[in-house]
Amino acid sequence: MSKEIKNYFEVKEICRKATSYFIGSFIEYIIDRREEWEKPQTKKIFIANFHKEFFDWDDECTFERTQNRVNCAIRLIEHHKVEEALEYVLNSNDKKMDIQEAKINAQETLDRLKSGELKY
Repeated sequence: MSKEIKNYFEVKEICRKATSYFIGSFIEYIIDRREEWEKPQTKKIFIANFHKEFFDWDDECTFERTQNRVNCAIRLIEHHKVEEALEYVLNSNDKKMDIQEAKINAQETLDRLKSGELKY
């Protein structure tokens, strides 16, 4: 398991590293595929497939960048800080959020977590 997340400021920093857009858009996808990344021997394969599916077309988003973002999301999941991270995304400055859809996804994911429909 990764280093403990001690407070809200660390949650914010992790979200900034991954970007609010990434957390809002993809954390549910990553939660749903926990079995694919939970074991060290399959985690790199999961990240490679994730990068290929979502970012392979983007010359600015390297595999290493995707790997860092996914690892940030996994850290939030492992330390049960997803709700706090999604609240951060929802409160993010709209001008800094590239796509409003990330906030919509974040709200839907948060609602599913609060209702118990989604567990991690």
